[in-house]
Amino acid sequence: MAETVRVSGLPADIEDERLKDKLFIHFLRARNGGGEINSVTIVKATPISALITFEDSGVAQRVIEHSPHLLEVDGKKYKVVVIEHSESLDPDKICYQVLNIKSINDLLSVFFPHHRSSYIYQQLLITASFLGDYWHCQAFTKATRKSR
Repeated sequence: MAETVRVSGLPADIEDERLKDKLFIHFLRARNGGGEINSVTIVKATPISALITFEDSGVAQRVIEHSPHLLEVDGKKYKVVVIEHSESLDPDKICYQVLNIKSINDLLSVFFPHHRSSYIYQQLLITASFLGDYWHCQAFTKATRKSR
């Protein structure tokens, strides 16, 4: 398990330093699964994300398991998703998967909130087809496996 996680679903209309402060505060808290943080890096790609490196990989795993998180900024709450970060992943790689989505409809809007990601729900077949950035697809797939 890596010590670095990727956080997505962040507000884009906030200064980098203020966003870093909010992320530090949120992910230091034990109630959020957090712990000691080595660094926070804002990734300016669209959609915006952040890489957070913890001192301990166990903390990174707890934070991932606690996902999705509610990050509060200026009185607004943002559902942010945390996944394991891997240097070898290409964030623009497209993936396609079909999964059983019985009882996981809410996860779709959490993992695919942006225009570059989309999903189609076919109620009669109880399946979902989704297409999007690789790391959104990977996080969604892991979350669906945990919800079964």
